[in-house]
Amino acid sequence: MAFVGVSPKIQKIREQIAGLVKSRRPLESVLLLGETGTGKKELAHYIHQQRFPHDGAPLATLDASALHPELLESQLFGHRRGAFTGALEDITGLFEQAPGGTLFIDEIGEIPEPLQCKFLRAIEERRFRPIGAAADLEVRAQCFIYATNRDPQQMLRDGELRRDLWFRISANVIELPPLRQRGEDIVLLAETFLASFADESEPPKALTEGARRLLCTHFWPGNVRQLYHVMEGAFRLSKGNTIHTGDLRRADPDFRDCRSYFECKRNDCKVISVVHGHCWTSEYSCCRNEDGKRLPERLFLCIQCPVLQNHLIQLRDFSPASEEALLWNQIEGLTNIQNTPAFDWQKVEFPTLKKWRTFTTEKAEQKYLKELTAHCGTDTEAMANLAGLSRREIQRLIKRHNLQNKP
Repeated sequence: MAFVGVSPKIQKIREQIAGLVKSRRPLESVLLLGETGTGKKELAHYIHQQRFPHDGAPLATLDASALHPELLESQLFGHRRGAFTGALEDITGLFEQAPGGTLFIDEIGEIPEPLQCKFLRAIEERRFRPIGAAADLEVRAQCFIYATNRDPQQMLRDGELRRDLWFRISANVIELPPLRQRGEDIVLLAETFLASFADESEPPKALTEGARRLLCTHFWPGNVRQLYHVMEGAFRLSKGNTIHTGDLRRADPDFRDCRSYFECKRNDCKVISVVHGHCWTSEYSCCRNEDGKRLPERLFLCIQCPVLQNHLIQLRDFSPASEEALLWNQIEGLTNIQNTPAFDWQKVEFPTLKKWRTFTTEKAEQKYLKELTAHCGTDTEAMANLAGLSRREIQRLIKRHNLQNKP
């Protein structure tokens, strides 16, 4: 998968990279952050190509999450024959590879804390010692790129990441946006993938307008990686030279029952609506303040789906400045606001009676639990007695509706 995109956020990343690679000095630290599947590996290759456009410098990569901690040290630094049981020959480690080129370490957050000290010395002093060797060797790579899908600040708080290592690798941080925030890039990427699948036996295929709209309204929890596999499946399943919405739904079950993430205009205000999962789970909500005036920012819906709530919380914890994080924080902070349902049936798929019954039941259940927790606080035994349920059932419902920390 190539690093493709024309959206403003991707253009900003390209500008940032152009500023980093224009100097001929060694590029000692670039840290790529982003959710799983956003394309960090492709971005690392793009940085390498921009840093060494003509001389064919080598690129050595290592995925720290794919190795057992006991094997990771050997893969990073190498070992000499006889250094330990089973070391039958010399092994060249990552730091010994790519002279004059780039070292890319994916999922750097998976390096065990005891090994981080040795790792820090290698990138700071540009010297390391293979396991079982008698002398140090020189690190001759000119560019160092690291990536992680975890929150570095949380890792620091949990003691999983050394602060001195963090200071070293965070000199140049690039945060890749999730696919749902990349707008026009979604169709561009989809068409790029379709073109790559075509060959002599399979002619090129085009997306219908309906398929384009469906791609742009999906939430894409798996980001670019998910889009790639969806397009690959739709390409194989489609008949003829066009890909329809039905082909996308057959390629990925997530497309069957929902339109997951879209924006529309209502009363000259932007409304974000999330419809996700296997039931109809959202409503348009006209949010007004105590004076009856419309909120100056956006109209936010009341999300009823615990899965989405947990997803937004994870995004908030990973990237506090992201649009989803700000959305969730404002939803949590909406107090004394009147929510007036105003469904636009032209914008969403009309629900079946079963889905509508499920939706209204979930909404009533959540409202009841909020009142119950407000009355009983964190006393689950009292809640169970009042509700006529067991403590286990109450705990399950509280977890389901994401009310654990909302006494």
